[in-house]
Amino acid sequence: MAEFDETALSFSTKEVQDLWRHATGADDPEQARRLYDRTQGWAAGLSLSLETTEQSAATAPKGIRHSRRHLFDYLASEVLEQLPQELQEFLLRCSVLPELTVPRCEQISGNPRAAELLEDIGRRRLFSSVLDSEELTLRLHDLFRDFLDERLRRLHPDEVPALLRRAAQGESDPLRRTLTYLRAGAWEEAEQSLADGTADMLADDRSAQIIRIIEQFPADIQARSPLLAYARGLCAWPRYQYATVRSSMEHAAAGFDALGRHDDAQHARAMQALSMIFCGQMQAARRLGQAVRSRPMDFETETLSEVIDFWYEGHHGPVDGPSNRLGKIVDLLTQGASAELWFRCMALFNIFLGRPGVSAQLQRLLRGARAAAGEGHWSLHVMEAWLLLWQGRIVELGTVLQDIEEDSRWLGEPSGLRIRLATLKVMYQVARDDMDNLHATRDVIAAHASLLDRSSDMYLAVLGILVKACVALGDWTAVRTHLRSFRVEPGRENPCTQMLIDSFKAQLALHDGRTDEGLTMLRELVTRSSLLDSVYLDVTVRTQLALAELADGSPAAAWRALQPLIKQVTASGNVGQVLIVGLPVLTRLSLASWDGAASKEGLAVLRQWVETARQLKVGAQEKPRSPAAQQDAGLSARELEVLALLTQGQSNKLIARTLDLSPHTVKRHVARILDRLDMASRMQAANWYRAHIGG
Repeated sequence: MAEFDETALSFSTKEVQDLWRHATGADDPEQARRLYDRTQGWAAGLSLSLETTEQSAATAPKGIRHSRRHLFDYLASEVLEQLPQELQEFLLRCSVLPELTVPRCEQISGNPRAAELLEDIGRRRLFSSVLDSEELTLRLHDLFRDFLDERLRRLHPDEVPALLRRAAQGESDPLRRTLTYLRAGAWEEAEQSLADGTADMLADDRSAQIIRIIEQFPADIQARSPLLAYARGLCAWPRYQYATVRSSMEHAAAGFDALGRHDDAQHARAMQALSMIFCGQMQAARRLGQAVRSRPMDFETETLSEVIDFWYEGHHGPVDGPSNRLGKIVDLLTQGASAELWFRCMALFNIFLGRPGVSAQLQRLLRGARAAAGEGHWSLHVMEAWLLLWQGRIVELGTVLQDIEEDSRWLGEPSGLRIRLATLKVMYQVARDDMDNLHATRDVIAAHASLLDRSSDMYLAVLGILVKACVALGDWTAVRTHLRSFRVEPGRENPCTQMLIDSFKAQLALHDGRTDEGLTMLRELVTRSSLLDSVYLDVTVRTQLALAELADGSPAAAWRALQPLIKQVTASGNVGQVLIVGLPVLTRLSLASWDGAASKEGLAVLRQWVETARQLKVGAQEKPRSPAAQQDAGLSARELEVLALLTQGQSNKLIARTLDLSPHTVKRHVARILDRLDMASRMQAANWYRAHIGG
């Protein structure tokens, strides 16, 4: 005996492509894929769709409409009207639900026999699938659900808004809840639903979905709603669209004030001030930030106010200002901040890694964010990567960069992540003297820079990384080209960026033989580069000044420039900041004729830096994979844990519960496991685990 159900009888994607080719005489995989998506391989639906397609080949949109009408007529006469009347009415009303459960169907239909009717739908294999859930949950075939929705609106139009409102009220997923309210035309409920769900959706990196929802509201509501303006501004923040954040938050603050929503207005003004900092309006941002502090602040506003002061003091001093502010930010966040607020606050803090105490506070921030949100968000991996870079743990950094690249592919390569990944790869490749790959990364960054909002400082930050890559490659023609557009416009305040630009101009002057000009610029910069250090500013200034002083015949002055750096790195252990100046620069310093100006201890440190850089150079550590590494196929420890539980037959939900992860994170781990093992199913992966690992 054998049982055949819809999974065995449905056409596969490949079979639909073959059927399309046979029926139309044309090979069109995209049209075949759309046909499969519309019918899910349902044989009768395929046949009817293809018949209509052939009859309406002249006009594709008309063909689609005819196909839909043809299919709906078939479903009405051959399926729905053959069912008992009670089941017909039940299906019509429950079609407003994305998933059918007993409590939801009872609520929507008012029928106390919902459990029996759902069982009947399942027994009949009535265009439904049973989901992996602790309670009986069915999902209707999209085409069948569309048919039921159209028929409901035709037979019972007056009931539809109330049914949709009822469905939205019982929906836990914020995206589906808001979309259901929108379908009902319940604009105020949809606004509030979106506002309530925005934080969770942003924490899951779903800002693009939020924007698409906002665009479904009527234009007049979009124009006047402070809730929608605030959500739009929050979505622009992780994309570095700071001008959009500024205008959206200004609009939201005024709207919240008019509604008497003081706390919401304070949140919006704090975000407006933050965005103004990244638009080069630092003094105006500070005034607005002080105005926010002068009024009552709730927990979120107080936290954002500390972030404003972190950035202001990072650009203006004192030298330990960023560390002190960051400590306060972490203290506040650990009092119970949402995952979204953790992620919103931690953006780009790595810029001031060179300041005293910032590295230790960033480690606290990373631990706290993981405790609050788990491992899932890509920004956690980016922050971890910067810390590994700064600590000189370059081999571990390479592994984390691979994870971030996989995250990027999994998430559809969001622009914010692509930019952060490319800037990290530049540092990693310079530290490993990997000039071949650096060429490609430089080109990727150039492409990113052309797409960025020119009104934001992120554009200047990315250009800075681009110029650093060109310097490392010795491409001085490109350095000259990019320096022409790499400038702080009049009226913008960004002292750190201006100093970075001047450091590149000084290096160009030295390369061109304009030694006196380069020395003058570097000597002036070194008086402030420690106070306003940003990423690689101080280490660049001090190493280049040392080389210039040596070339000018002043080894004592060269050592005075270098000595504070040696002392600071020795005390902190953060050797990564010197590795990113590159092996050639470190080698020249270690081999220089110091004529007794350098201490033995200091020279020993210099030579140790060079030896570390040489060991990291591409090719220096290439070894065959060990038998153990071959056995685990390169899976991480976490992926092996997930695979072990998967082999035991556990669902994603149970694995997530066991490992204290989100189901979304587990889903990504499973996808990576299948990709790395080059397998198509969980069963194949489980068999591989039993054969290679055991259990």
